[in-house]
Amino acid sequence: MKRSKRKGPFFSNCLDNFKRNTTITKFFNNKNLKIYNGYTFNSFIISKKSFYFKLGSFVPTRKTFRFKNH
Repeated sequence: MKRSKRKGPFFSNCLDNFKRNTTITKFFNNKNLKIYNGYTFNSFIISKKSFYFKLGSFVPTRKTFRFKNH
């Protein structure tokens, strides 16, 4: 058995969250979460479609690239 299966998923109960590896469960249903991306807190509301995903998949950490206009 792999170590990750033995340990199980990581759950955090706080609503202002610095940990992007937290798994979304039914506990977070219809709650507004603020997740830190390294610069600011981004907020969003959890729906049923986002259960069992990680919080980091909804918060981008890099800016989108744009070409400079000369």
